[in-house]
Amino acid sequence: MLKSIIKTAVLTICFFGFIETSGAARLKSGITRDGTPCITISGEIGKNDDRQFLSLAGRMNQSGNPVSVVLLNSNGGNLDEAATIADYVYRHKVDTRVEGTKQCSSACFLIFAAGYNRHADTSASMSVHRAMERHRDTNRARSISLDLNDLYRQYGVPQNIRLAMLETPPNRAYRLTPSDIRQMNRGSRYTESSGTGTRGHSQERHMQSSDRCQYGIDSVRNGRLDEGIKILESCKSKHPKNAELYYSLGYAYAKLGKNDKAKKNLRKSVEINPDRPVAWKNLAEILAIEGDVDNAADCFVYYWEYSSDKNAAKDKLYSIVKENRGTKRAQAAAVAIGTLNL
Repeated sequence: MLKSIIKTAVLTICFFGFIETSGAARLKSGITRDGTPCITISGEIGKNDDRQFLSLAGRMNQSGNPVSVVLLNSNGGNLDEAATIADYVYRHKVDTRVEGTKQCSSACFLIFAAGYNRHADTSASMSVHRAMERHRDTNRARSISLDLNDLYRQYGVPQNIRLAMLETPPNRAYRLTPSDIRQMNRGSRYTESSGTGTRGHSQERHMQSSDRCQYGIDSVRNGRLDEGIKILESCKSKHPKNAELYYSLGYAYAKLGKNDKAKKNLRKSVEINPDRPVAWKNLAEILAIEGDVDNAADCFVYYWEYSSDKNAAKDKLYSIVKENRGTKRAQAAAVAIGTLNL
């Protein structure tokens, strides 16, 4: 968790303009107009706001109405407190929302990014930038920013927004464009609210097809296999030539032990794009598990041929033989080694 990473710098590392203050955000629990239990966070996130949030969430759980969505309107604040709140949101699959022209910048953006389903209206004011230490852009602050980037990746923040955070000095801010905000939004449960905070109207807002596909891929990468599979299977008709889609499906099915589906999707992936060596290797291993040594060996050969680092691929093949002696997997790798005269 980010909090453990930055604990030695908790009072000095913060986002631009928001060093720890005596003021704190206003947190309150309530119910949205559609009856959803919520916590609202307004203003700068300050000392002990994480404790207040956890206390509110705990009381809501005890009452039988656990928090389902966090409504945000904050210009940032203390990163450590925000990281604790974000961790709770992420682990408990709480949704996040920024409505109308409200703001969610700096440390607040971390909380928004952690949302299971997240929605911000395109009229919202959202911005990101690097962290700073005692008003300076120090090496340690940049190191914290790299840790933030890793956390953003875990939360499924698109690469272009993560890069904008890393490239923007702490005395400036990168404001998300409407297109950026649409990329951040995920889940089809929310509509463009125009400040109403309603859910499920007839003109339900859906993610753009390409964004939905990328979210499915990111879900698989982050270990949310069932969710990723469901999304990616629904994207196949609109993205029939997306090799990464089929590779991610193959990987997810393999992790779940569904080898027939894994094999089918990995074959499709290498058919579309044969240049990805890891796809060949994964396909080889599934074929070997099924006892198809000849075809598995062929795939291991393609794995080596398409690898840019031939020595690393060679070492991997020898490692498979050494670590899996007496198995079809080792047999297939040994055949490939002999075929390639390695």
